[in-house]
Amino acid sequence: MQLQGSLIRNVIFSILLLLLPFVIESSNSHLISFVGRTHPILIHFPIVLIYLTAGLEWWQGHSQNHHIQRMLSVLFGLSLYAAILSTLAGFLLSRTGDYEGSYLDWHQWTGVLVTLAITWSTFFRRYFHQTKKWRWRQVYRLLIFASVFLVTYTGHLGGSITHGPDFLTSPLKEMTTARQLKNTPAIKSPASMQIYADVIQPILKKKCLKCHNDANQKGGLNLTSIEQIIAGGKSEKPGVVPGNAEQSEILVRVNLAEDHPDFMPPDGKTPLDTDELALLTWWIQSGASVTDSVGSGPNDSTTALSLANYLPKLANVQLAKKRAQEERKRLSPKLVRLGVKQGLQILSDPDTDSSYYAVSMQIPPKHVSDEHLAELMDYADVFSKISLVAADITDESLYYLGQMPNLRKVILTKSCISGSGLVHLAELPELEILNLSHTDINDIHVLVITSFPKLREVYLFNTFVSPEMVATLDAYLPNVKVCLEEGPYY
Repeated sequence: MQLQGSLIRNVIFSILLLLLPFVIESSNSHLISFVGRTHPILIHFPIVLIYLTAGLEWWQGHSQNHHIQRMLSVLFGLSLYAAILSTLAGFLLSRTGDYEGSYLDWHQWTGVLVTLAITWSTFFRRYFHQTKKWRWRQVYRLLIFASVFLVTYTGHLGGSITHGPDFLTSPLKEMTTARQLKNTPAIKSPASMQIYADVIQPILKKKCLKCHNDANQKGGLNLTSIEQIIAGGKSEKPGVVPGNAEQSEILVRVNLAEDHPDFMPPDGKTPLDTDELALLTWWIQSGASVTDSVGSGPNDSTTALSLANYLPKLANVQLAKKRAQEERKRLSPKLVRLGVKQGLQILSDPDTDSSYYAVSMQIPPKHVSDEHLAELMDYADVFSKISLVAADITDESLYYLGQMPNLRKVILTKSCISGSGLVHLAELPELEILNLSHTDINDIHVLVITSFPKLREVYLFNTFVSPEMVATLDAYLPNVKVCLEEGPYY
């Protein structure tokens, strides 16, 4: 009867635990925030206790010694209660709004699985000691050893949320890069560097992106693209105001006193140093351009000195980019063969650094459908240009194109698309040119281009888009050329 009651309690507890993320809403309560912030303290207890429990079970779990079995019982119980407390505090912390993103979701659910594994492992251990049936011992041991894996992965996700997704592996990558860098000369001259891509982005990646990226948007702020940087976060103040450093919230936060509650980065993380702060200020004050090069550098001597001090650190970033380019170039023979098989021509894109690839139709053209385009997905990140003139592709193919993050030009002239799938292209961070001439796109579907972050040219000749809509879009999007011209075919 005692075990039956325990079984019922475990089932009810498991159901409640699984429902918890859906019943606790976001909250600004100071009490919930306080309790939630005990999570980083509490989490160390279940980690240590689960490791100890699994280790002792592995070493002495078969022992008949009364003291060892009693110690194991205590460890199982402590592991369970520590996991429950940590999970509840973690739920409350997640509802304060301080942390967001997919890493948080995974961390939350793996934490639930840890608690469930410990709960049922404890139950089946008691069941084994009562029935003496070997299979229940195997079940509870499997669950306790599974909890070791789960708590390790959960801890890794927690570290990724706090310190960035490459927190664990970055020292190994830096060690390898440092060895290569010793005998590597400067890869790019300072004058040819782009201010944003080669100077500012490495600063943000090193000091800010671990808490403000696609997976973890702390405070609702994402710094992975210039559009999101300018938009800012939950403060509803622009992160960057081009040409006005004093009104740029990012600079306001990093210039606060370190004991100020809004100072960034918080919690004892390494702040921007003097050189990094000077370069960030210079970039914003000079217009926050994403295309300007360093050229002759800053006019004032202090910022120029900061740039000179920072350049050696950037060599490391340049070397990593060069390795990525070399890896993409090695794909050339394989991509050429793949293109021939799919009725496509895949060659280096001369408009880039030649380490990205352009996809176009063969001459004479062959039948190319959605299925052929799907075969390119294993290499989605190496394509910068897609020209599928007169291909038999539908809106289904737009999903595949939306998974190619480095696309800059997409030409779908005379294809079979209607435009319903254009929404899949809205997240492409580099897309600049889109040619939809001679397709069935209409006024409704074309509206989605207003959300494309980097678009510069859209061609809509011989479509169902009205001249009035074209004029409206062209006026509404001052930085985008929207026209009824036929546009480029390659």
